[in-house]
Amino acid sequence: MQFGEALSPEISHRIMSEALEASPSPSSSSSSSSSSSPLLALDTAEAYPVPMASATAGRSERIIGDWLRAHRGRRERTALITKVSGPGDQPWIRGGPPRLDPRDFTQALEGSLGRLRVSEVDLVMLHWPDRYVPMFGEVEFDPSRSFFSSRSRSNGGNDEGDDGTDENDGFAEAERHFEDILSAAFDAVTQGKLRAIGLSNETPTGLLVASSVSRARRRRDRRERERETEGQGGGDRKLAPLLRPPPPPLFPGVAAVSNAYSLLARNFDSSGMAEACEATRVPLLGYGPLAAGLLSGKYEIENGEENGENGKNGGGENDDENDNPFSNGGPPLARLNRYRHEYAEEGRRYARTPRVREAVRSYVEIARRHGLRGGGAELALRFALLPRGSSSSSSSGRAAVFGATSVEQVRAAFAAAGVGALSKEVLEECDAVHARNPNPAP
Repeated sequence: MQFGEALSPEISHRIMSEALEASPSPSSSSSSSSSSSPLLALDTAEAYPVPMASATAGRSERIIGDWLRAHRGRRERTALITKVSGPGDQPWIRGGPPRLDPRDFTQALEGSLGRLRVSEVDLVMLHWPDRYVPMFGEVEFDPSRSFFSSRSRSNGGNDEGDDGTDENDGFAEAERHFEDILSAAFDAVTQGKLRAIGLSNETPTGLLVASSVSRARRRRDRRERERETEGQGGGDRKLAPLLRPPPPPLFPGVAAVSNAYSLLARNFDSSGMAEACEATRVPLLGYGPLAAGLLSGKYEIENGEENGENGKNGGGENDDENDNPFSNGGPPLARLNRYRHEYAEEGRRYARTPRVREAVRSYVEIARRHGLRGGGAELALRFALLPRGSSSSSSSGRAAVFGATSVEQVRAAFAAAGVGALSKEVLEECDAVHARNPNPAP
């Protein structure tokens, strides 16, 4: 997220090269063991880097594009994930449209392709819902902020279509929105510009509506193809397999959901999202597994503790504890310190409140007591990858999306991911901390 802001192009390139080198190779027994198999997934967005600003928007994608272009073979080994911004206070992105429509989606994809300097993106995600939902630290739904409340209530919620279904409620409006966006994604897939589409910062409602729209469209397309085949007397079914035309691409479904998931934010498991993902077989790409670095414990280091007196590790005239909840500790260039007056989530989701500090210290202590060499960061990453109840039998699956600001962090992250699942004892201790202090940084 910080390629092009906190991180220069040179450092960003070194981090990506190290990540590609450190990525686990496919099994030699797997059919996907060829050198062209993607080994590394890079997650970016048209609005990155953060903090989001007009002067830097798109810079992260350009840096990745330059890195891919620098050496042949990198694109074939890299899965590219980017995101389309939704409605919001970003007038520098397509004029800040009030809604995300097919034209916006197409423009955003074309812009990302150009900046990434590629002909196809593996996964495009809607960065946040087109409608109002609680997100980025908010947890309570406020009906008065709903995009659809005035429309549906003005008709008493009873304006029915010819088939007896409600056509003016929020569910129907969301259906129309997802039909439009998925259709635009389908066009991009047929043009060879996109492989899949996903959702980010979503709710069970959004995932289930989008999945329902996709399934209905696929059923409709399948019936139409069957009627065409029957009208041709069997058509291409009589042809030899090698002579049959390839099947048309499927109307896209939701390929993945990217929501916050960490030891400090386990809302995914209790909000209905885990059930919705399991029911629709949609994997979670959990972002923020380290909660912006909080779970590493680095913000619990008091100023001057590492580098001597006089606050050499982050002091300064603005380091008034009453001015900022992070002023007491952590490296001065760490994200939540460096951008403390610019980063919106700093004062909400990741504010270093007493609850957050208590939970972080408890998790770091668990890691220390059980001899985890990577400390709180290792504990957090391993939990995010395979928490309680997760197994290879799950039909959805999950992955962790982490942000690295150094080569050393990349190495540590891959080392932690390669160790495997946490022990039952460690998980039980994490659950006990969670029970005392649930989701302090949602």
